[in-house]
Parts: sequence; structure tokens; C-alpha cells
Amino acid sequence: KRYLIERFGRGRWTLSVDADELFEYPYSDVVSLKALLRYLNENSYTAVVSYMLDMFPEEPLSEEDSPAEDLPLKERHRFYDISDIRTRSYHDVGEIGNVLPNEEIEILRGGVQWRLFGIHPLLTKHPLVFLDDKLRPMDFSEHWAGNARIADFTGMLLHYKLSNSLYSLVR
Repeated sequence: KRYLIERFGRGRWTLSVDADELFEYPYSDVVSLKALLRYLNENSYTAVVSYMLDMFPEEPLSEEDSPAEDLPLKERHRFYDISDIRTRSYHDVGEIGNVLPNEEIEILRGGVQWRLFGIHPLLTKHPLVFLDDKLRPMDFSEHWAGNARIADFTGMLLHYKLSNSLYSLVR
């Protein structure tokens, strides 16, 4: 991923998401991606922080034998649980050169994976980045950027587990 961004993303915005993620941003239902990128460029931002939100169907994944293919994904998987999400200061990650204009932006960890499986996944990513001469893509991890000028808002990555294999794997 890093190679692709560095090879083809110089001077461009790059969105890096997994196949089971959907990127959302404030007012994405009425603000076009083109308008969003214009706002980011006008304010010299080079990265957008986004938070992972695990989405689920109404029935447990173990009971969902054949998903209702006729329903759109957002309608089938419309439930989420934020009860076990923990916050930390964005600066707790250490000094990686990022400029943060909004101190309300935090790091999120845990969530339903903590409650069910006892693991503390990082729920904070930088999926949308502009590779200029300073930004270091995938610096802290494959989901992080260094030397970034962070946007003053956050996005959301709706995270869908689309197969029963997750249930089997965890068991």
C-alpha cells in the first residue's frame, strides 16, 4: 500500500480502505467528494482522521445463514455498539510530526472487539491523505500518517464483517 501511494499518489489525494470498509465524512449525503477535497486543499490539510465503527446485522453473525442479498448493505448491517470504546489524547501516540488543529480529535481503541475478544484494536486511522513533500504515509502503522496537517473534522469508516467465517475464526 505504501509503495502504491508513494509511486502514484504524489501530489494527489489517496483513499486507503479495506474491502469491508465504507468511508463517510460529515454531510457526505449532501457534500460531494470534490467539494470535500476542495475544502481540504484550501485549508492545506494533508490527512483526515477517521474512526472505525463495526456494523452488524440484526441477527448474530453465527445465525445469519444466507444474508438477505436483496437488501443494501447499510440496511442489512445497521446496528453498532460503542459501549466499550476508550479514548486517549491524539498526542499519546507520540511525536510523529502531525499538526492537529482541533484538540477534540482523539484516539479511539477497543469497542466490541475488546468486550467480546479481549483485544484492544486501534479504531483510529488516516485513510484519506495528500502526499506532499512532507507527509509520510503509513508511518506509525499501515493506517497512520506522519508529518501530516490533520483536518479539523473526523471521518468514519463503517466496518462490515461480511462472512460467517469471522464467527468461526473467533470461536
